Amino acid sequence: MLPRSKTLPHFFTFIFGAELRKMLKLKGRKLAPLESNIIYNNMRLEFSKITTRYIIRRLNENNYESRNQQAAALYDIIKTDIGVNISIRKVAKFNEVDQSNLSKFIRNPDRNNLVKKSKLTSEQIEYIVHWIEYRYKEKNPVSIREMRNEIFEKFDVVVSKNWFRYLFTKYPNSVMIGIAHPQDEKRLNVSKETAKMHISNLLKYVNNIPTELILNLDEASSSDWQDKRSKKVIVPYGLSNERIEYAVERCSKKITICATISMAGDVLPPLIISNRVTIDQEIYDAGWREGQDFVYYHQKNSFMTKSIFQNYIFNHIVPYMNNTRKMMKLEDSPGVILIDNCPSHQCDEIYKELANNNIRLITFPPHTTNLFQPLDLVTFGIFKQEKSQVRSKYKKGSQIDIINKNLIAMERATTSSNNRSAFYRAGLLINASIIPNVACIREQYLNDIVGNSQLNDYDSENNKITFGWVNKEYFTNYE
Repeated sequence: MLPRSKTLPHFFTFIFGAELRKMLKLKGRKLAPLESNIIYNNMRLEFSKITTRYIIRRLNENNYESRNQQAAALYDIIKTDIGVNISIRKVAKFNEVDQSNLSKFIRNPDRNNLVKKSKLTSEQIEYIVHWIEYRYKEKNPVSIREMRNEIFEKFDVVVSKNWFRYLFTKYPNSVMIGIAHPQDEKRLNVSKETAKMHISNLLKYVNNIPTELILNLDEASSSDWQDKRSKKVIVPYGLSNERIEYAVERCSKKITICATISMAGDVLPPLIISNRVTIDQEIYDAGWREGQDFVYYHQKNSFMTKSIFQNYIFNHIVPYMNNTRKMMKLEDSPGVILIDNCPSHQCDEIYKELANNNIRLITFPPHTTNLFQPLDLVTFGIFKQEKSQVRSKYKKGSQIDIINKNLIAMERATTSSNNRSAFYRAGLLINASIIPNVACIREQYLNDIVGNSQLNDYDSENNKITFGWVNKEYFTNYE
């Protein structure tokens, strides 16, 4: 006879301890109803997919105060609706409840009176609907968790995670599920009137300008937005044509890269701003040429400044415009630069220099670049995607690693076809029937974009900020 092992009890405790603890936990406390997807997974091997989906759908028709109520309802559905003589043990396993407690609950003759169609009155539900509408108008759409918290705090009632399905059934034309996208908070306070003023500026000052002389310039950060993920929210009904957005804050930058593209499809050397004073020799060894492949400036915070922007305009943008005019024999044709209202882009020296070279500086209305700026609409999205896919052989976080990734990604993002597509998305169509090709404004398309956007109907304080042809006063003859 083998001697009794002193470790045997410990072995059994190790093997069965988790199940024992789980059983005691189930037996000792009142559990909240289980999520439908968990029940589905627990019984998907017992029934066919169609049958399982039907059971779950029937189960979700009611709200339950406890998991035992839910399990009892599941037991009734399987026995009555499906016609399967199932054991309580299996149902307890499906619903992750204690078998003995479930058996007692099922034998209770009054248990059916405990299941209610809704725990809230009609007035309370109407309050929730109006609250959802109010939150949406405030650019702060309601998540499912926030809805459940509001119901609990306001009415002291706990509803399930799937209660919103009942809400949709009760008020099919009032609320619906939507996906809210992160958006800079200030972008959500733009008026439609302000946006339409930009369309008017394009028709006046950009229409019929040669495409080679129309540039778009903007900076992009090497870091992404915080909380950039989309989320499921509950919003007023009837928003199928609208993009739902919610406010987020920007995060800090590592470097700044400034891109310049033309409507004809050309691209200028991107401007890189870094907190490093010098450039490592490795960057040149990798084949990148300063002045041709990129332009480099130092700034302690890696931010664009008026001084850096002015140098970039004077030394790169203006020479490009003049050389293009000379090559195309368009010396008298005005050029156009489309930029945002960033303070670093605004100063009299820049206005005068551009005016002296017959270049119109046209700015977008504040916080509307997501609607009108070519780089924001196409290029920077491709840039961020490509940057995440670049595989670097250099030490992560080193100067060569950061600059190399950004330059490769920007090179892939600013192809001729991408550049033309970016302007097209911004409402600028190339009129190829005229030589040289000129810009044609897609007026109806832009009006539809404004009409379907989540903008205010009332005028906002954004109109207090000057936008449009901002250096017009430095032209002697501009009409």
